[in-house]
Amino acid sequence: MRMALEEARQGDYAFGCVIARDNEVIARGHNLGKTNDDPTAHGEMVAIRRCLADRGSAVLRGATLYTSGEPCVMCMGAIVWCGIGRVVFAASVPQIGRQSASATPSLRLLRCRYSKSRTILWYAWMMPMRRTRSDAC
Repeated sequence: MRMALEEARQGDYAFGCVIARDNEVIARGHNLGKTNDDPTAHGEMVAIRRCLADRGSAVLRGATLYTSGEPCVMCMGAIVWCGIGRVVFAASVPQIGRQSASATPSLRLLRCRYSKSRTILWYAWMMPMRRTRSDAC
């Protein structure tokens, strides 16, 4: 998850993604929507496309995708069709929606915990770097 958050810091928007299989990173991506003038260049889509170009589709089956924000419908469709086995996201759609458009998000890892199956679940929160009156909860 830390690598996905680092990817998010490099993107046009605060969305980054890392795909891993058998403890090996097989692809990385961050949002390139503005840079490429491509509305489909979300972090997840960039990582999936890079993986397909470099390694083919078979390696994606059963892989784990780590992303800084809950995938949108387009990205989730690609994730399902690729056969990715698990998705771990840092911030949910409601958490992302609470962010002010005027604040620049800063991603920081808050905590992790173990689920009953001993899978590590990471949680992070998108915190605004500066607060304005409209940001107050």
